[in-house]
Formats: sequence, structure tokens, C-alpha cells
Amino acid sequence: MPTVDELFEQAMKLTPAEREELADRLYESTLPEVPGEEVSPEEAQAAWAEEIQRRSDEVHDGQVELVDAFEAIEQIRRELWEKRQRERQG
Repeated sequence: MPTVDELFEQAMKLTPAEREELADRLYESTLPEVPGEEVSPEEAQAAWAEEIQRRSDEVHDGQVELVDAFEAIEQIRRELWEKRQRERQG
């Protein structure tokens, strides 16, 4: 059986589109199967398109507050640090 490094070298010889397809298939292979919820790639893509539209509508309708990504990451880091400090104090 080839090693991960050997497989990677082989994969790098593929076109970008082939590597993207391979990455998608490998990622999909790591997801747990949910009995009774088999979804075709087309159904999954349609569901994501609906979700993206819903989120876009919420933004345009002013239903959600947008947060700068860097600020959100900083807030999460701060909250995580504070949580760890509380856990250490007992």
C-alpha cells in the first residue's frame, strides 16, 4: 500500500480540477453516515444554495448583525482564555 507521501506526490500530478475533486471525495469519506439521510451531491448543492440565499437575505434585510472576522476571532480567543482561567482557578 502506498504511503501518504507517495499518494500526495501522485495527487500533485493531477490537474487542479482533479485535485479538487479528490479533496472533496476524501473529505466526504471522513463524514459519518447518518442512516436514512443519504443525500446526492446535487441535493447537497441545492441545500447549500438555499442556505446561502437565506443568509444573504437576512443580511440585506438587516435581520443579522455582521461582525468583522478578525474581531470575532479575537473575541473567541478572549472568551476561551477566560474560560481556561476560570477552570484553572477551580
